[in-house]
Amino acid sequence: MDHTLWDMPPWIVNAYYDPSMNEFVFPLAQLLPPALDLSASAGANWGALGATLGHEMSHGYDDEGSQYDAAGNLKSWRTESVQKEFFKRAQCYVEQANTFEALPGLFVNGEVTLGENLADQGGTKFAYLTYKKEAAKRGYSAPDFVGFNEEQQFFLSFAQSWCGKMTPEALRMQVQSDPHPPTEFRVNMVLKNMQPFREAFSCAEGTNMAPINTCLLW
Repeated sequence: MDHTLWDMPPWIVNAYYDPSMNEFVFPLAQLLPPALDLSASAGANWGALGATLGHEMSHGYDDEGSQYDAAGNLKSWRTESVQKEFFKRAQCYVEQANTFEALPGLFVNGEVTLGENLADQGGTKFAYLTYKKEAAKRGYSAPDFVGFNEEQQFFLSFAQSWCGKMTPEALRMQVQSDPHPPTEFRVNMVLKNMQPFREAFSCAEGTNMAPINTCLLW
Protein backbone atom coordinates (compact mmCIF):
# COMPACT_ATOMS: atom_id res chain seq x y z
CA MET A 1 0.00 0.00 0.00
CA ASP A 2 1.29 3.45 -0.96
CA HIS A 3 -0.07 5.83 1.66
CA THR A 4 1.19 8.88 -0.24
CA LEU A 5 -1.22 8.42 -3.16
CA TRP A 6 -4.76 9.80 -3.43
CA ASP A 7 -7.60 8.35 -5.47
CA MET A 8 -8.71 11.81 -6.63
CA PRO A 9 -6.87 14.83 -8.10
CA PRO A 10 -7.09 18.22 -6.32
CA TRP A 11 -9.59 19.71 -8.80
CA ILE A 12 -12.34 17.16 -8.21
CA VAL A 13 -15.36 18.45 -6.22
CA ASN A 14 -15.82 15.34 -4.16
CA ALA A 15 -14.45 13.42 -1.18
CA TYR A 16 -14.02 9.79 -0.18
CA TYR A 17 -13.25 7.37 2.61
CA ASP A 18 -10.98 4.39 1.94
CA PRO A 19 -11.34 1.65 4.57
CA SER A 20 -8.25 -0.21 3.36
CA MET A 21 -6.19 2.94 4.03
CA ASN A 22 -8.31 4.08 6.98
CA GLU A 23 -8.35 7.60 5.61
CA PHE A 24 -10.78 10.17 4.30
CA VAL A 25 -9.61 12.61 1.65
CA PHE A 26 -10.90 16.04 0.65
CA PRO A 27 -9.46 17.46 -2.60
CA LEU A 28 -8.86 21.21 -2.67
CA ALA A 29 -11.86 21.86 -4.92
CA GLN A 30 -14.18 20.52 -2.21
CA LEU A 31 -12.83 23.15 0.20
CA LEU A 32 -13.92 26.12 -1.91
CA PRO A 33 -17.26 27.97 -2.22
CA PRO A 34 -20.04 27.01 -2.07
CA ALA A 35 -19.04 24.08 0.17
CA LEU A 36 -16.76 26.32 2.27
CA ASP A 37 -17.47 30.04 2.04
CA LEU A 38 -15.66 32.26 4.54
CA SER A 39 -18.20 35.03 3.92
CA ALA A 40 -21.06 32.76 5.04
CA SER A 41 -22.08 31.94 8.59
CA ALA A 42 -20.53 29.09 10.54
CA GLY A 43 -23.91 27.41 10.51
CA ALA A 44 -24.06 27.49 6.73
CA ASN A 45 -20.54 26.09 6.39
CA TRP A 46 -21.22 23.30 8.89
CA GLY A 47 -24.35 22.43 6.94
CA ALA A 48 -22.53 22.14 3.62
CA LEU A 49 -18.92 21.11 4.21
CA GLY A 50 -19.46 19.85 7.76
CA ALA A 51 -22.07 17.32 6.72
CA THR A 52 -19.70 16.03 4.02
CA LEU A 53 -16.87 15.73 6.53
CA GLY A 54 -19.17 13.85 8.87
CA HIS A 55 -20.36 11.65 6.01
CA GLU A 56 -16.86 10.43 5.16
CA MET A 57 -15.97 9.90 8.82
CA SER A 58 -19.17 7.92 9.36
CA HIS A 59 -18.12 5.49 6.65
CA GLY A 60 -15.51 4.17 9.04
CA TYR A 61 -18.28 2.94 11.31
CA ASP A 62 -20.95 1.81 8.87
CA ASP A 63 -21.75 -1.65 7.53
CA GLU A 64 -18.58 -1.65 5.38
CA GLY A 65 -16.11 0.39 7.41
CA SER A 66 -16.69 -1.70 10.52
CA GLN A 67 -15.21 -4.68 8.70
CA TYR A 68 -11.74 -3.06 8.57
CA ASP A 69 -9.42 -2.50 11.52
CA ALA A 70 -7.26 0.58 12.21
CA ALA A 71 -4.51 -0.69 9.90
CA GLY A 72 -6.91 -1.22 7.01
CA ASN A 73 -6.97 -4.99 7.35
CA LEU A 74 -10.17 -6.85 6.57
CA LYS A 75 -10.88 -7.60 10.22
CA SER A 76 -14.08 -6.61 11.99
CA TRP A 77 -13.55 -4.77 15.28
CA ARG A 78 -17.15 -5.11 16.45
CA THR A 79 -18.39 -7.83 18.73
CA GLU A 80 -21.03 -10.14 17.35
CA SER A 81 -23.70 -8.72 19.67
CA VAL A 82 -22.92 -5.12 18.69
CA GLN A 83 -22.96 -5.99 14.99
CA LYS A 84 -26.31 -7.73 15.40
CA GLU A 85 -27.81 -4.70 17.14
CA PHE A 86 -26.31 -2.38 14.52
CA PHE A 87 -28.05 -4.13 11.64
CA LYS A 88 -31.24 -4.41 13.65
CA ARG A 89 -31.42 -0.62 13.97
CA ALA A 90 -30.16 -0.07 10.43
CA GLN A 91 -33.12 -2.01 9.06
CA CYS A 92 -35.29 1.05 9.65
CA TYR A 93 -33.20 3.00 7.11
CA VAL A 94 -33.44 0.14 4.63
CA GLU A 95 -37.22 0.23 4.85
CA GLN A 96 -37.28 4.02 4.59
CA ALA A 97 -35.20 3.99 1.43
CA ASN A 98 -37.36 1.31 -0.14
CA THR A 99 -40.34 3.70 -0.06
CA PHE A 100 -38.66 6.42 -2.13
CA GLU A 101 -39.92 6.37 -5.71
CA ALA A 102 -37.31 8.04 -7.91
CA LEU A 103 -39.33 7.49 -11.09
CA PRO A 104 -42.77 5.93 -11.60
CA GLY A 105 -42.36 2.31 -10.55
CA LEU A 106 -38.63 2.69 -9.79
CA PHE A 107 -37.74 2.64 -6.10
CA VAL A 108 -34.45 3.13 -4.26
CA ASN A 109 -32.88 -0.11 -3.05
CA GLY A 110 -32.45 0.23 0.71
CA GLU A 111 -30.00 -2.66 0.98
CA VAL A 112 -27.70 -1.41 -1.78
CA THR A 113 -27.70 2.19 -0.55
CA LEU A 114 -27.49 1.42 3.18
CA GLY A 115 -23.87 2.48 3.66
CA GLU A 116 -24.38 5.84 1.95
CA ASN A 117 -27.67 6.45 3.74
CA LEU A 118 -26.13 5.75 7.14
CA ALA A 119 -23.20 8.05 6.35
CA ASP A 120 -25.61 10.81 5.28
CA GLN A 121 -27.63 10.46 8.47
CA GLY A 122 -24.65 10.20 10.78
CA GLY A 123 -22.58 12.84 9.03
CA THR A 124 -25.31 15.48 9.09
CA LYS A 125 -26.08 14.77 12.74
CA PHE A 126 -22.39 15.01 13.70
CA ALA A 127 -22.05 18.26 11.78
CA TYR A 128 -25.11 19.71 13.50
CA LEU A 129 -23.86 18.76 16.97
CA THR A 130 -20.46 20.29 16.18
CA TYR A 131 -22.09 23.48 14.92
CA LYS A 132 -24.15 23.76 18.12
CA LYS A 133 -21.06 23.19 20.26
CA GLU A 134 -19.15 25.88 18.36
CA ALA A 135 -22.09 28.30 18.56
CA ALA A 136 -22.39 27.79 22.31
CA LYS A 137 -18.66 28.44 22.73
CA ARG A 138 -18.77 31.74 20.83
CA GLY A 139 -21.94 32.77 22.64
CA TYR A 140 -23.80 34.49 19.81
CA SER A 141 -25.58 33.67 16.57
CA ALA A 142 -24.68 34.92 13.12
CA PRO A 143 -26.98 37.56 11.59
CA ASP A 144 -30.05 36.43 9.67
CA PHE A 145 -29.52 35.91 5.95
CA VAL A 146 -32.43 36.72 3.60
CA GLY A 147 -34.80 36.09 6.50
CA PHE A 148 -33.29 32.84 7.80
CA ASN A 149 -31.54 32.53 11.14
CA GLU A 150 -28.27 30.64 11.56
CA GLU A 151 -30.02 27.46 12.67
CA GLN A 152 -32.11 27.46 9.51
CA GLN A 153 -29.07 28.35 7.43
CA PHE A 154 -27.44 25.10 8.54
CA PHE A 155 -30.23 22.99 7.07
CA LEU A 156 -30.70 25.12 3.95
CA SER A 157 -26.98 24.98 3.22
CA PHE A 158 -26.99 21.22 3.64
CA ALA A 159 -29.90 20.92 1.20
CA GLN A 160 -28.36 23.30 -1.33
CA SER A 161 -25.08 21.35 -1.29
CA TRP A 162 -26.97 18.56 -3.07
CA CYS A 163 -28.68 20.73 -5.71
CA GLY A 164 -28.50 19.12 -9.11
CA LYS A 165 -30.35 18.27 -12.28
CA MET A 166 -30.58 14.85 -13.94
CA THR A 167 -32.34 13.48 -16.95
CA PRO A 168 -34.79 10.64 -16.30
CA GLU A 169 -32.39 8.28 -18.09
CA ALA A 170 -29.45 9.26 -15.87
CA LEU A 171 -31.61 9.00 -12.77
CA ARG A 172 -32.77 5.53 -13.75
CA MET A 173 -29.19 4.40 -14.32
CA GLN A 174 -28.11 5.77 -10.94
CA VAL A 175 -30.89 4.02 -9.04
CA GLN A 176 -30.18 0.73 -10.79
CA SER A 177 -26.38 0.75 -10.57
CA ASP A 178 -25.11 3.20 -7.93
CA PRO A 179 -24.93 2.73 -4.14
CA HIS A 180 -25.49 6.49 -3.83
CA PRO A 181 -29.23 7.31 -3.83
CA PRO A 182 -30.72 10.30 -5.68
CA THR A 183 -29.90 13.68 -4.17
CA GLU A 184 -33.54 14.49 -3.39
CA PHE A 185 -33.68 11.40 -1.21
CA ARG A 186 -30.32 12.20 0.40
CA VAL A 187 -31.68 15.54 1.59
CA ASN A 188 -35.29 14.81 2.51
CA MET A 189 -34.80 11.46 4.23
CA VAL A 190 -31.97 12.82 6.37
CA LEU A 191 -33.93 15.85 7.51
CA LYS A 192 -37.10 13.86 8.13
CA ASN A 193 -35.22 11.94 10.81
CA MET A 194 -33.79 15.05 12.52
CA GLN A 195 -35.83 16.60 15.31
CA PRO A 196 -33.84 19.90 15.21
CA PHE A 197 -34.88 20.39 11.58
CA ARG A 198 -38.60 20.22 12.27
CA GLU A 199 -38.15 22.54 15.23
CA ALA A 200 -36.14 25.05 13.18
CA PHE A 201 -38.90 25.32 10.57
CA SER A 202 -41.89 24.63 12.85
CA CYS A 203 -42.96 21.55 10.91
CA ALA A 204 -46.16 20.12 12.32
CA GLU A 205 -45.83 16.50 13.44
CA GLY A 206 -47.32 14.11 10.93
CA THR A 207 -46.59 16.29 7.90
CA ASN A 208 -44.32 15.21 5.04
CA MET A 209 -41.07 16.54 6.54
CA ALA A 210 -41.99 15.65 10.12
CA PRO A 211 -43.30 12.07 10.02
CA ILE A 212 -44.32 10.35 13.22
CA ASN A 213 -42.13 7.28 12.56
CA THR A 214 -38.42 8.08 12.27
CA CYS A 215 -35.15 6.13 12.36
CA LEU A 216 -32.30 6.50 14.86
CA LEU A 217 -28.97 4.71 14.81
CA TRP A 218 -26.11 7.11 15.46
